[in-house]
Amino acid sequence: MSDINTVVILGRLTRDGELKYLPNGTALLTASIANNQGYKKDDKWIEQVHYFDLKLWSKRAESLAQYLVKGTQIVIEGQLKQERWQNDAGQARSKVVINVNNLSFAGGKKTGNGQQAQLQGQGQGQAQGQAQEQWQGEQQQGKAQGQESQGKYPPPAVQPQGTARPIPSPENFKDDLPTGFNDEIPF
Repeated sequence: MSDINTVVILGRLTRDGELKYLPNGTALLTASIANNQGYKKDDKWIEQVHYFDLKLWSKRAESLAQYLVKGTQIVIEGQLKQERWQNDAGQARSKVVINVNNLSFAGGKKTGNGQQAQLQGQGQGQAQGQAQEQWQGEQQQGKAQGQESQGKYPPPAVQPQGTARPIPSPENFKDDLPTGFNDEIPF
């Protein structure tokens, strides 16, 4: 039985991802992530930063290379791997890297003034923002015309197509049951 080796980290890239190709043609993207951790000591919050090297392979490396730029906030899930080698002086060296299996963009990129800029083409977040703006526009237009607001609450988050099945209504449940199905449970 194999041991479990999984790590999940949220942080910001400390440098742009660097895409290389190995002699056999395999794509390799290397990057580094900073993860902040805070703890309280003597009624004072201490901020500690941890840095980790990342590796992405093959198609994932090629497709994400242009988006992995310094300052981008990401969530990664991967496995720890210890790399070992000998330096020129013959001393044994090692370091731990994270082989990334899954990567998600968690937010925008921090700009020089500390503000957060949104990534272009953000898909679901962009659609949600458009729905929110449309709702706000309708609310303001209704107020300007002296009409009562039709919707008290903003629209729900936009669900991308194909990600979840619709919930069937109770009326349609009975149509899906096999003929002669008895739902009387004797307890």
